[in-house]
Amino acid sequence: MVNGVVCKTIIRGFESHPQLKNMKKDKKCKRCGAPLNGEMIFHPTICLNCVIDLHSSSNPDDHKELKKYEKK
Repeated sequence: MVNGVVCKTIIRGFESHPQLKNMKKDKKCKRCGAPLNGEMIFHPTICLNCVIDLHSSSNPDDHKELKKYEKK
């Protein structure tokens, strides 16, 4: 589980950065309203949980909704 430990350490390092700490307070997921802890490269306006929910769904409408949130 080395990868999990390394990822948590990196995330904690970014969370302590003063510019990122102020930036994440203002941003919220456009789908569920949860605060964004970072910015995803391909879906910067929604949280990771929403991306996973939409991507793993078998409903084709959810895949279309995910495309709507893609970075252009």
